[in-house]
Amino acid sequence: MSEKTIDLRRLVVKAFHMTDVEWGEENDFDYDGHMTVSKAMIDSLVAKEPLIEKIDIQIIPPGEHDRYTETIMDIVPISVKVLGNLGDGVTHTVTGAYFILTGVDTVGKPTHEFGSSE
Repeated sequence: MSEKTIDLRRLVVKAFHMTDVEWGEENDFDYDGHMTVSKAMIDSLVAKEPLIEKIDIQIIPPGEHDRYTETIMDIVPISVKVLGNLGDGVTHTVTGAYFILTGVDTVGKPTHEFGSSE
């Protein structure tokens, strides 16, 4: 009988809880729960991607979450793969702060209508 190798994957997720988010010089966070978001990176992202015309980032404090939007495309945790591949290794994830991706095309049609059955 031949021996069979079993691939045991292990994913380790390390969470960093944020208690405060504000505008800053760079995108960064510290271990005390303070996150900064750079306004300067917005222009850089728009310049690099021809399909993006405008990026608007709003930091919404707890309790002030009532906002109007044309569509919500996704609610995304802030995570980064530190080591390994999909399904294994180490991933760092921020808790207490998330981003909501919304969008409309250049004539104002909500993007959630693309590909709909209507």
